[in-house]
Amino acid sequence: MPDGVGEWIWVWFALLAAISQAGLALVNEFFKVSPIGMLFWMRAICLCFLFPVVFLVDLPTDPFYYLFVFIGALIFAYSDLVRFGVVAKSGAGIVTRLDPLAVAITFVVWTALSPALFFSYLAEPLRAGGIVVSLIGCVYFALRLRKCEISYEALRHMAPALLLSAVGIITGKFAMMHASLLNGVIGYVFFQSFIVLSVYIIALNIPSIANRLPHRDMLCRSLKEKIVLLAGGSMAIAWLFHTPSKWMAISLVENPAYVTMIGLSAPLWVILLYKAIGRRDENDVYSSLGIVFCIAMLVVFTQF
Repeated sequence: MPDGVGEWIWVWFALLAAISQAGLALVNEFFKVSPIGMLFWMRAICLCFLFPVVFLVDLPTDPFYYLFVFIGALIFAYSDLVRFGVVAKSGAGIVTRLDPLAVAITFVVWTALSPALFFSYLAEPLRAGGIVVSLIGCVYFALRLRKCEISYEALRHMAPALLLSAVGIITGKFAMMHASLLNGVIGYVFFQSFIVLSVYIIALNIPSIANRLPHRDMLCRSLKEKIVLLAGGSMAIAWLFHTPSKWMAISLVENPAYVTMIGLSAPLWVILLYKAIGRRDENDVYSSLGIVFCIAMLVVFTQF
């Protein structure tokens, strides 16, 4: 790793990833268009950008890599629709503050799949206690959201997507275990976008599936609207900044948990923008920030 300033360059990549993550939610909130139309164009534009890039690297050859990418893409095809639908209805603030719950779910599932990791935590009582308190704190602040009807409705609608996102994160981890970092990441973002876009096309054009979609004709018409194309293009820009920046930071830093900690600043960037433009957040800000704080403590006790 380079000395001096170079050794801290991962911080700038991590900050860019956090800011662009907030940007994804803010763009979604600003345009308030059909989630499937916006995500359709986001994935299509990302594919156009990434297509020439995949010819510059040696793509992974392990079939298990592609199996996990495929499973993850199916999961995110659904969870993204749910998540961005909630953003359009309840705002970017509450969604970016609820997103970290997926980290807690991922931790619980991953620990359950790794008995050795579980017993390593038990061997350190202080660390184990901190983990338990952090998880209990997450549950406590999530339950406090019931006092705010808007926040609780957002949590209720996001719950399935948060659970599935945790599984998607784990499948992504498994995929990267079957590929080198750079090639694995480039292949992951390209093939994930291709599969997700294919799912949306199938959903809109196969009668047996499309007829089950609510407002299917309206969704098809929305793909031709300029505002939806503009929203998808703006989302694509934010996504193309977010994903490479996050993985660059992870590859440059000694402990990936540092990147996770900085990534938790995404809700704060949303709050700062709200303050700057005078946007009032009608959700329970303090309880949802309590969730973010507990997730940060979970990262501290598990990784440091």
